[in-house]
Amino acid sequence: MKMSLMFSILLIGIFAVLGWKNHGRLEEAKRTRSQLVKKAAELSIPSYGERPRVTKRVREESVSFGVNADEARTKVLKEIRDSLNSVGDRETARKIQKERFRELARESTYMGFNAAMRWVESSSLSPDEMGDFVAGVAHSGNYKDAAEWVQWMNASLPADVAKPAIRDMVSNWSRNDYRAAGKWLAGLAEGDFRNLTVSAFAKEVSNYAPDAAVQWAKTLPPGPDRDEIIHRVYIRWPEEDPKGRAAFAQEHGIR
Repeated sequence: MKMSLMFSILLIGIFAVLGWKNHGRLEEAKRTRSQLVKKAAELSIPSYGERPRVTKRVREESVSFGVNADEARTKVLKEIRDSLNSVGDRETARKIQKERFRELARESTYMGFNAAMRWVESSSLSPDEMGDFVAGVAHSGNYKDAAEWVQWMNASLPADVAKPAIRDMVSNWSRNDYRAAGKWLAGLAEGDFRNLTVSAFAKEVSNYAPDAAVQWAKTLPPGPDRDEIIHRVYIRWPEEDPKGRAAFAQEHGIR
């Protein structure tokens, strides 16, 4: 009985000490966060709490305009443009524009592709605005309409705007759902568009499915993209399999 009592007291003591240490760590974390927030304020770094994000603004405007979400987005677009006109420094204005248009794009992807396109086509976006918009689409985190977006980018945008957005979109889509992306790729006709999308897909999946990446690479014409995918697989080859690595290098002419 005494031993049981002593053991219980010991356990209580241990938990008390651990609890006090955890409390101390929590208080230290709070102090550190407080210092970082204060430092950010001193450096004039705006936090997201200081202004409504685009998604929230669109929702608020949608309420005030009834159910016309297109009109709400158009009003938010005007607000973004007006606010940029008051920024004197061009470089700062470009950074703000990229951020705000990418937020607007991310929000727009949840409308569904057809609804989003209806709004985009009525908005008369400038080339810079369109570039920032499609970059936001590519990094939206919402890839249910990825195939429609990349096909539209390829058909409707200048190559210098379309290609980086397509590469990013396919890469992110592949990371999110490589099976769906691969199934779509398998149905594409031969040509530059297929090569661009396959290259982006294979580079992404080479990180976790090297055999599949190599098979896709072999469907590409000889050139830098194909070579890069093969090299990615080679440099990631398991160290515990030197013979396999050497055979792979020999097969693909790597020295």
